[in-house]
Amino acid sequence: MAIFRQRGRENNAKVFLNDFNNSKDHSYFISIGNSVTSPVADVNVSYDNTQADQYAWDNMFLMKQVFRSDVSLMVRRIDWVANTRYEAFDITKNQYEINEPFYAYNQDNNSLYVCLSSPDNVNALSQYAPTSQSIEPEVKSDNYIWKFLCKINELDLEKFDYPGYLPVQQVGTDLYNDDRILQQNVQANSIKGAIEGIDIIVQGGEYSNVDVVNNNFASNYYYASSITFIENPATFVGGYSPLDVIVIDVENAGITVSTVENYYDGTHIIRFESGYTALINSSSLELNETTGRITNLTLNVCNLYPEKYYRPSITEKYSILPYVKIVGNGTGAVGVPVFSSEYLITKVLMLTGGSGYSYAEAAISIETTTTLKPVLGLNGLTYDITELLGAKHVMISKKIKPISNLSAQDPVIYSAPENIGVVYNGNEYKDIVTENTYYTQFALIKDPRIIVDDKEVIAGTSVSEIREMVVEAIDPTITITIGTSDATYLNSTGFFEIGDIIVRGPEGVPDQFRAVITNIGNTTYSTILTCDLVNGAFETYSGYRIKNLKNTTEIEDDEYLVFLDCESNCSKSISVVYQNTFSASDFKNDDFMSGLTSFKNAEIYPPTGEYSFVNPLYPTKANIRVKDPSTGFIQGRYVNGEYIPGEIVTSVKTVDGQPQVKSKGKLVSIGDPLQIINDETLGYCYILECGIDRVGIDTLYELVNTSNVSLETNTLIRQLTSGTVGKLVRIGIPAETDATSTVYLYVNNYNQPFTFMQGQEGADIVSIDNLYNPTTSNYMGLYVKSIVYAPKLVKYSGNLLYINDAGPIQRRLENSEIIKLLVEF
Repeated sequence: MAIFRQRGRENNAKVFLNDFNNSKDHSYFISIGNSVTSPVADVNVSYDNTQADQYAWDNMFLMKQVFRSDVSLMVRRIDWVANTRYEAFDITKNQYEINEPFYAYNQDNNSLYVCLSSPDNVNALSQYAPTSQSIEPEVKSDNYIWKFLCKINELDLEKFDYPGYLPVQQVGTDLYNDDRILQQNVQANSIKGAIEGIDIIVQGGEYSNVDVVNNNFASNYYYASSITFIENPATFVGGYSPLDVIVIDVENAGITVSTVENYYDGTHIIRFESGYTALINSSSLELNETTGRITNLTLNVCNLYPEKYYRPSITEKYSILPYVKIVGNGTGAVGVPVFSSEYLITKVLMLTGGSGYSYAEAAISIETTTTLKPVLGLNGLTYDITELLGAKHVMISKKIKPISNLSAQDPVIYSAPENIGVVYNGNEYKDIVTENTYYTQFALIKDPRIIVDDKEVIAGTSVSEIREMVVEAIDPTITITIGTSDATYLNSTGFFEIGDIIVRGPEGVPDQFRAVITNIGNTTYSTILTCDLVNGAFETYSGYRIKNLKNTTEIEDDEYLVFLDCESNCSKSISVVYQNTFSASDFKNDDFMSGLTSFKNAEIYPPTGEYSFVNPLYPTKANIRVKDPSTGFIQGRYVNGEYIPGEIVTSVKTVDGQPQVKSKGKLVSIGDPLQIINDETLGYCYILECGIDRVGIDTLYELVNTSNVSLETNTLIRQLTSGTVGKLVRIGIPAETDATSTVYLYVNNYNQPFTFMQGQEGADIVSIDNLYNPTTSNYMGLYVKSIVYAPKLVKYSGNLLYINDAGPIQRRLENSEIIKLLVEF
């Protein structure tokens, strides 16, 4: 027998989740029912059989529709707690299934992190919580390395609060104006086949001071005595090109290097504090003939990172470190070992993860007892964080709020489906509705049917949806400010000029930001660049140097502008302000949009405030809501069930009675439903208006039959004429009771509809103790005058997917019931 693997269970969870988006074909409802009269009544567990399905239908009295916003993927909650051991992500294990803590949730910033590296010592505990929300791994001084995944929305945390679990969301290419942007940024920048980290499985012995020279730039300031750039490099074996000859003044620097010829060849790297890292291809020693001591170490190096040439300054501090050799079927991954003051390797810092790896091995070139293990993802480790975290649980959270505008003088209002089974407290309801009503069961039903125009249709599939439409602006502008009081930059060398193209992003990937400078200004500390944005978003790759693609022929300008205000050139002295070409006043209710073929003229609903639609990840695009005057808010699909990305749309504004083109853009995506109109709540109880066919009534607090037997919840009744059998859910009686009064019975029917025959004895109702023995019936002195409410639901229709027995639970007018259902696939 075959069973679903972890990925199969995750897929089933997502298929189930996405089914809620398909409101035209399917619908889901939560039902409540099985009324009892005591708060301590026994609850019988429903078995997985047809009889349980029948009983659930027979006993339910309310259904509430469940929408996509009521459903979320869930993962187990693993809080970050100080002095706790966490494990690095391991592709050889199903860590989710074995409950291994390979990720952590920081309650302080509501963020999730995956562990990329943890110390090899199993007793090494995490001391510092991960806090970053950037796309770069976060290296902690306790030698743990974390990668930010997402920030969980406060509203989701509240709505999908469930012990031991956290809600996570799938994000696509839609535009968001909330914390989902951060997750979208992480996923969008996940590189296929990249090595995200290297975990230390076994730590080797101590290294020598000749292997680790000037460890971590922590010693005195040592500099290279000279660096020579090779203008026409040959190609070394292995495809690397020589870039520099670096001569180190060993004697004056006071450092210790190996006295063995060629000791560093192919086994060590030289790393400058600016980030430039090169592999030592060959080396040679120079001796002082008088003293016999080594004076200079000459290194012929090949660049490792960045991939293109970067010329280090002789004033930059450096380290000579053992080479972490990464071998696999991909390219470009570069890792740098980090050592303690005792020359023990503590972690491996990834300079770049490369790409295209489906298998890889890593090792320290000069020593074999250290065991390393690359952490990689075939499609990119964070391509889909719900997959990374093993999300195979789905939670449904539905709020049911009774309607509070009731009147004791008008019990017919009680017929609102939301109020069926509700207990009313207060003097105005005293003696009107019995208070001993509880329910013990709820169920999840897919595609129940209702009768519309004598035809069966799936309930809840005719709702209207408000959707967003996305318009792409033409040449929006941004302002980039470079320099602060702590890190002044005034463009004194004319590095930036009008017409230059500014891009930002690491080498080897498409530019994440590109803009043309249109104006340059200065303040006391800063240079201000006004640019026309061409593509992308400025913050997509935070922490990388800015490149200036000069539009001039001058050769003295450097290709890079490097800010050394933090360890990784994170350019904290740069800020950016977006200004979209659209403003809120551009969108008025009298605007409409025109498409080419598939889009009707439609009315634009403006943003809520100025620039409120600008998304930092997509500053060129604006979210608007569009309404077709003839059909209401537009649906999310246009032609053959699909929208047309790239379709040109035009904003036309009515000015002085004449339509004028305001702006143009292209349709790039359509978001999820923002609001559901005509929310479906379906009652399943008949409400019967009954006359009293005898003199007087026994008490004000309870209705009794002629044998003085109390008619409480769960009493079985039969209508003589129709033969309809039902069970009382609740009884409503007027404040003044006499022979002319009316009694309202709220009844679940079991077999066929109730009927009424006013003034005829055949409409009388009797109570029964046994469905199969009519002789046990008792005359109630009630007859059906009219049917106030008859259910629209078709009995036993749809698929009953889940039954939960709990409680007993009392419905109260002042409370909102939140039904939470956690499903594991």
